[in-house]
Order: sequence, then C-alpha cells, then structure tokens
Amino acid sequence: MPLIKPLATLGLAAFALAACEARPADAPLANVSARALEALPSAIPQALLIRNAEGCYGVEIEKTTPRTGVPLVDRDGNQVCDA
Repeated sequence: MPLIKPLATLGLAAFALAACEARPADAPLANVSARALEALPSAIPQALLIRNAEGCYGVEIEKTTPRTGVPLVDRDGNQVCDA
C-alpha cells in the first residue's frame, strides 16, 4: 500500500503535463527560464525539458505525442513555472 500514493502522484503529474508545447523530437525547448535551468539536474539533458500551457516545466520520461513527463521541482520541492 505505501506505493499507491507515489504512483498516483506520478500518474497525475504525467496527466498534468500532457498538454506540453509541440516541437520536433529531440529539439531543445526555446526560452527556458533561468529557474528551470537551475532546477534541472546536471545528468538530465536540456532537450528533455517540457513546458505545459500554464508555463510549468517537466522532464520528459518517454517519447509520446503529446510529450508527457514528471514535474520539474526546485530544491524546496516546488514545481518550477514561469509565472
């Protein structure tokens, strides 16, 4: 039972980021905020960044159309958004 909450959260995160900007596969996201770049772990390529219609960033975890992923969070655990 302890895995249900994390799995549900992951599912909601993927759903929340489903409406990300369309761009060609492996093309880097344009106009990435400094906050997003700072929060992106060094091992994650910038080409995996996605942004939804609300300006919130995520990290693509699988190639889907539309692109989906998990939220990008800062060191305090807050999702990184432009607004």
